[in-house]
Amino acid sequence: MSSGKQFYQKIFSAVVGVTFCWASIAQAQSSAKDDLRIQALYAEPGKPSVYEIAFTTKETLPPEAEFSFEFPAEFDLAQLQIAGSPDMKGGFTLKRDKQKVVVQRSGLGQSVASGTLVRLRLGAIVNPKNLESSRAVAMQVRLSARSAWTTLAKQSIAFMAAKKSE
Repeated sequence: MSSGKQFYQKIFSAVVGVTFCWASIAQAQSSAKDDLRIQALYAEPGKPSVYEIAFTTKETLPPEAEFSFEFPAEFDLAQLQIAGSPDMKGGFTLKRDKQKVVVQRSGLGQSVASGTLVRLRLGAIVNPKNLESSRAVAMQVRLSARSAWTTLAKQSIAFMAAKKSE
């Protein structure tokens, strides 16, 4: 085989390898992002909404697990008093400190198995006046009061528009 042909085969092999590696990294990043979704339901600018945080558990969530959310300053959390979930039974306690919210499972429900899609709803949070600009919420999970916080990726908020009545 000529040295020119060998050179091009090596270049082609390197390009294929780099492309495969790049696709794997992009897929892993996309998959990590898909594991956490935050959306404001029936969102209108400057009005309160219920926020739904959906994520797939990486570990079993015990009945005393805690969740921490750091909201940007444009969000008014003064009306936030309720946390609930159709997927985690047993109830929750909710604490606010400025833009940080900590939700703790009451300890009464069952553990949630690893790999389970979990939805947690918070209400009511007053939306920013401009829903167009991108904002992200930082989320952390702690399995118990004795364990360390695990930080999940910061996630942009999706504003689900309220349907107009005619």
